[in-house]
Amino acid sequence: DRPPAFPREGKQVTSARPGISLCMIARDEQELLEDCLLSVQGVVDEILVADTGSGDDTRQIAVRCGAQVYDYSWDFSFSNARNFIMEKASCEWILLLDADERLFPQDGAKLLDFVRAATGDGAHFKVYNHVGAYGDGQYTIHNALRLVRNNGLYRFVGDIHEQLSRVDHAPMDGLFCVTDIRLHHLGYLDSVVSR
Repeated sequence: DRPPAFPREGKQVTSARPGISLCMIARDEQELLEDCLLSVQGVVDEILVADTGSGDDTRQIAVRCGAQVYDYSWDFSFSNARNFIMEKASCEWILLLDADERLFPQDGAKLLDFVRAATGDGAHFKVYNHVGAYGDGQYTIHNALRLVRNNGLYRFVGDIHEQLSRVDHAPMDGLFCVTDIRLHHLGYLDSVVSR
């Protein structure tokens, strides 16, 4: 087993500015990326993308949408890539999205209200996993961690199906709530899977 992909002590962030940093990793996402980034316009204060080796227009689309794009040499670890891009965040909150996700249009205000009033360290969102053909009403729902406070205490572990962990090993119980903020997830649509 590899050692954790973060320093033992963690990066203590004491001067993070108010607001939300969108942090994502992407590769060959030209078909999906723009709609994702447009869904958070006016909600996030910065967009940070770790490009893990795109051969399409992913980088250009991200830059056009106002993102700062960083090259990340893919090492087969989603945690390492997520931790890399989270280290670049300068805002108090980190929003974690994938290119095949979109914030519900009416939920941007909910997200802003949440971060203004939050006392915990993050939140799970309600994810609508669309299946079949888009618009035919088929979906499943699950809750997923998508927001974390940028205080240097959290890093992802596990190469695949990465999970958030505290670098100081303190209990996380009660620090993350489940909200009614919603995301569309398009990655299971027939058209996306076949592509």
